[in-house]
Amino acid sequence: AGCLTGLLLFSRVLKWLLAHYAAPTMAALCGFMVGSLYKIWPFQVDTTPTVEKFKEKIFEPYLPEAFDAQAAAYLGVAVGCFLLVTVVDAVSRLKQTTEERTAVADA
Repeated sequence: AGCLTGLLLFSRVLKWLLAHYAAPTMAALCGFMVGSLYKIWPFQVDTTPTVEKFKEKIFEPYLPEAFDAQAAAYLGVAVGCFLLVTVVDAVSRLKQTTEERTAVADA
């Protein structure tokens, strides 16, 4: 119940922020995403192999030296997600322009 309440409240606050302060809100959201890349980077090496608790481990990001199957899979997922977002955005814009045309025709 707490998670659902938090999600609903956050979505309403985010909707209000986007309606009233679109550019600063998008800038903050983009900053959060860019800032999180360090933690979600797929290529990381465990610098503390003797530590057993995962929360206490330290991982160091690195760039792969060779383009192997793992790198290809990550690149494929990234490209697929990019294409998915692009298609959803295009469909949304197409639907919005169709609704605008219908509203103008009805007026």
